[in-house]
Amino acid sequence: MGAISSSSSFTLDNTNQTTNDQIEIPDNKKDYIKRRRISIINEYLLSTSTHGLKSLGLAYNPFHFLFWFLTFLFACGLMLYFIVLCIIEYYHYPTQTIIEIRSETEINFPAITFCNSNPFRYDKINESYNNYLLNTNCSYTNNTVYCMKQFINDLFNSNNQTQIINYGYDINDLLVDCNYNILDCSNKSKYFPFISPSYGNCFTFNAQILSNNSENKLLLAATTTSTGNNNTELTDSSMIYFYGGGTNCLFMSFYINEDLYYPNLYTSKGLTAIIHNNNEIPLIDSKAFYFAPGYTHNLVWSKSISTYLQPPYTSCTNRIGDDMKALYDTYNGVQYSYSQTVCYELCKQTYIYMNCQCVSSLILTIQKLFINNQLIQVNMCSIYPTLTQMICAYSAINNFTNDLTAQSNLCGHCQQECEITTYTSQITSSQDSLADDGLKALIEQTIMKYRELPENWTNNWQTYIDNSYLQLQICPQSEFVHHYKQEPSLSWTDVISSVGGQTAL
Repeated sequence: MGAISSSSSFTLDNTNQTTNDQIEIPDNKKDYIKRRRISIINEYLLSTSTHGLKSLGLAYNPFHFLFWFLTFLFACGLMLYFIVLCIIEYYHYPTQTIIEIRSETEINFPAITFCNSNPFRYDKINESYNNYLLNTNCSYTNNTVYCMKQFINDLFNSNNQTQIINYGYDINDLLVDCNYNILDCSNKSKYFPFISPSYGNCFTFNAQILSNNSENKLLLAATTTSTGNNNTELTDSSMIYFYGGGTNCLFMSFYINEDLYYPNLYTSKGLTAIIHNNNEIPLIDSKAFYFAPGYTHNLVWSKSISTYLQPPYTSCTNRIGDDMKALYDTYNGVQYSYSQTVCYELCKQTYIYMNCQCVSSLILTIQKLFINNQLIQVNMCSIYPTLTQMICAYSAINNFTNDLTAQSNLCGHCQQECEITTYTSQITSSQDSLADDGLKALIEQTIMKYRELPENWTNNWQTYIDNSYLQLQICPQSEFVHHYKQEPSLSWTDVISSVGGQTAL
């Protein structure tokens, strides 16, 4: 029995020893793994090129380690701060403007819009206007303009624009001669008419036509041969001049029929004209030059093009709204682009209509507006029998100018154009005795196309010519075109480079 007990005791002790060894081995393994991990970290800290981390690996006491640890955290935070700033700056979409002056041998010649400074012919409108005065008893002391304006407004409001056109000057009444690089350009089908609020019938030459309009396609083109001779011929393309040959000038002469001016209606006499881009609507009522009869006028132009980045860099747009499209449809056969000025004028007239139930535009003939998601026909404000509507319109204009909320609600879509073409002009004039026998015969031939010669023409033809005849020459100043192009000043490549630089530091 005793032997058996001794053997059992040995076996039990041996079992306990084995169990303890099994427990101790895992503890040693954990310790080894921990030391190994620390060793790997230390090796990385000592071998890395990151200055702060290497100093952590070389730290010889806890305080030294804490110093470098806090320094490293501060540097990392500063790095992240600058990286975030760089990304935020990118999403602000900063831009820069690149200016280039290019010598271009092929440039589109600008469009030319002109009107007679007096809108109506006395012999055409006088009888109808007198009947209107008798029927309405319109009378404003010493102010014929008010009644005449109401007479025209009534024709507009009754949708009788054809009669207004008949009262004004036709292209045959005004244009005597036209040539470009000695080629004839007096074909009347090349001139696109429209009605101006101030000047009645106006005409645009060299406008960009609709692509689906097979008739009256524009206009002239010039080509330069290798010898420098300018060989110019009529084509269906845009009117272009090429440097290297010819005068590259447009010469036009006009006879304004000063003897047919309606008396006391307008004080100025002469021709009203502007040059503008081929696809730009002519705002002649606000941007016109005035050319007096009896002079030869020389207009020299230079061209510049400003191009803006599209969203998100800028808010520029080329979208033509329904009301602008309705306005452009009245310019038959011509293709005009989006205009911020026109957009603002339309939304201003919308505000006036919402308050006064009429429109009063001094620069555009507006017949339709887009109100409450619907395109509606609108009337011009009345002056007779009372000034109530006109006073309301003037008051609405002042309120609109000071009401930023109304401007934001109605004109929020009126952003700048993505491309703006500008023509800078310089004008010189010389007064000469233009009347001679050759010009007399030409003027007589022109006048007799649409009316009889004045009764005392034979004895006073020189006076008539001096009072009504003028010449206008339009020439490019040089072949240099200024290009102002907006470009991003920060790209994703710049952002990544900046992030890399901050990380390296």
